[in-house]
Amino acid sequence: MNQDCELYFLHIPKTAGTSIGRLLEGIAAGTNRSMLGPILLDDLLRDEHRDWPRRQILHGHLGLVPLHDAAPAHVATILRDPRDHLVSLYQHVRRFSHHPLHQLLNTEHLDLADWLADPRLAAFNDNPQARHLGILPPPPPAGYDPHRPHAWQMEFELLRREISDDELLARATATLSRCRLVGTVESLPDFTGGLARLLGIHDAQTPRENAGGYTRDSLPAEVVKRLDEATRVDRAVYERARSLAA
Repeated sequence: MNQDCELYFLHIPKTAGTSIGRLLEGIAAGTNRSMLGPILLDDLLRDEHRDWPRRQILHGHLGLVPLHDAAPAHVATILRDPRDHLVSLYQHVRRFSHHPLHQLLNTEHLDLADWLADPRLAAFNDNPQARHLGILPPPPPAGYDPHRPHAWQMEFELLRREISDDELLARATATLSRCRLVGTVESLPDFTGGLARLLGIHDAQTPRENAGGYTRDSLPAEVVKRLDEATRVDRAVYERARSLAA
């Protein structure tokens, strides 16, 4: 197994990745480390990225793939309060036209309650943090398709799981145990400081994460109930992350 990969930042979508990415890019540039990211699963198939297991810093929405194929020396990940996280995913899809689900959301004018209740999106909304930590993505397609640059990523994110909540929780917490560093978005400076120290930097500037576009008190009770139902495993994994980060 190749151990050229010094650090894999297992980036779950919408968990302060922009800020952490800026930090990692600065460290890579300042220490002459090779870095690849932020990337999606499909980007691993690009010809220019075939050497991805040998990049010293790897950052992406790649789930468990690098843990199986690259044997990184260190793995780090960060989680977010599950309600905030799922709302942020919805807002991201609504705002960014490049997201494969953007057209569905906007053409059908789905509000958050509609989004959470839509059976077509059940897998996408099903404990997304735990699934990134506990389920290996499906086998890759034959090659990168520039006309479908999110094909593998979306196949994974829309994959209906075939394991129970208990099994998903066990697998996700096992991945957390493999991580050298675990943090939460709510304690971002602690995580970024630890990440920098893992790479030998002791005076890194803490990046600032953009605030979300909603307040918890603004959510109707029925929406909160649906959020909690969709993230029941995520809640347990998040609490485990908080204990590891303490």
